[in-house]
Amino acid sequence: MVKKYTIQLSAVFILFLVWIALYYVINQPLLMPSLFDTSIAFSKLFYVKSSIFAWLNSLFRLILILMVSGFLGIILGAISSVNKKIEIFMTPYVTILRTIPVISIIVILMILFGFRSTPYIVTFFMVFPIVYQQTLDSIKSIEPAYLDVYHLEDHHFLNGLRYCYLPLTGHHILTGLLQSAGLGFKVLVMTEYLSQTPHSIGQALYISKINLQYDFVFAWTIWMIIVSVFIEFLIRKLQHKIIL
Repeated sequence: MVKKYTIQLSAVFILFLVWIALYYVINQPLLMPSLFDTSIAFSKLFYVKSSIFAWLNSLFRLILILMVSGFLGIILGAISSVNKKIEIFMTPYVTILRTIPVISIIVILMILFGFRSTPYIVTFFMVFPIVYQQTLDSIKSIEPAYLDVYHLEDHHFLNGLRYCYLPLTGHHILTGLLQSAGLGFKVLVMTEYLSQTPHSIGQALYISKINLQYDFVFAWTIWMIIVSVFIEFLIRKLQHKIIL
């Protein structure tokens, strides 16, 4: 375990060395901010009111979208696993959402629904298919022998859900949520940037760019990486507890 963290820290250290090297090679602080300037900008994001509001609003959007898309994805995935007609009906929608370019969805939805609603809808469209497909595949992959035992011993729905389906599918469903959380966060910020969502991380990035404050662009990027890693860490902890 210690060796693993040592290797990871070494990789991060190399990235910082590359950053410093690029700073001196480009030799243009306006285009490539120094590590020191970015650190100062990074620290300012802790106490600047507009930055705090941007973080809270974007994270609230992400949590809300994950809850809604996770709930619908699990419910519809479970229904599709036992009803072939529903699965066939859902297949075209899921396929379209998984294959259509993100930028196309953003442009279309901004035209149809305006700038304020677009981040919610776009992120939902990116997260929902992952959770739905993971739920569907995990339930369909359950060994028939386990289901036969359940049907012979107990026909109570809640008992079957607690002692049969959740233990056998919980790990896979949470893996889908883990994958969708990171993707959802990146798509959300990108949509906020393009749609200029008020008081959001995307808008803060846009303002930093047009004001040529590239140290803040780098600082926001580092913050987003940290948050993404933290979200994955929390879900993995939850995933580990459910498996145990």
